[in-house]
Amino acid sequence: MLTLDSAYKYISKDYKETLIFCVFAAMAIFIPVIGIMLLMGLSIRIISNSINKKEKIPKVFENFGNDILNGLKYSLFIIIIMIPFCVIFASSFGVIMNATMSGNSSNMMDVMINMGNLWILAALVIIAYMLIIPALTANFAKEQKFSAFFEINKAFSIVFGNFSAYLKMILISIIYTVVLSFIAGITSFTVIVPILISPLQVLIHGNIMGTWFNEVSKK
Repeated sequence: MLTLDSAYKYISKDYKETLIFCVFAAMAIFIPVIGIMLLMGLSIRIISNSINKKEKIPKVFENFGNDILNGLKYSLFIIIIMIPFCVIFASSFGVIMNATMSGNSSNMMDVMINMGNLWILAALVIIAYMLIIPALTANFAKEQKFSAFFEINKAFSIVFGNFSAYLKMILISIIYTVVLSFIAGITSFTVIVPILISPLQVLIHGNIMGTWFNEVSKK
């Protein structure tokens, strides 16, 4: 069951394994391109393990090829979902350029209305993404197939069918983010601690998301 201390119990069950994970994952981050792909893939693996109630801290290079592949798939998913924002940005740029080139001040009201509509649309897209991206990501981690990223109806059903659980998951994630960011800030002079915080965040948030999805996908 997802509680405030469940992620802490996960990382504190074996401090040695947690530290080893953070050190090797932090080292991997500095490998151009591959490091980020690996970290994304590790995040997917942690979510998958948590969904399946595998509480052991994963070894960073244990499933290197599969983690890189999942990282690439997740990157492609991010690129695809960014397309609406690119369209909105291009439309906004077009509206501004059209108004500038026409030089007609009477069009200013139309420009403001069009820009307002575009940014309202952008805000709605952001809200929708905030609601469904965690569920879509966890769904992919569970199903291990690219099409799982686009089971949007399932994602909305999971979120709105268990909205209180979704809010609890988000709140717990925010609390851990704030705490870890504070720790990284006050230990920034050490350099090494803030670097290790990033992999620790991957462990914690992957466990939170996986535990949440395990609970709500069964209801």
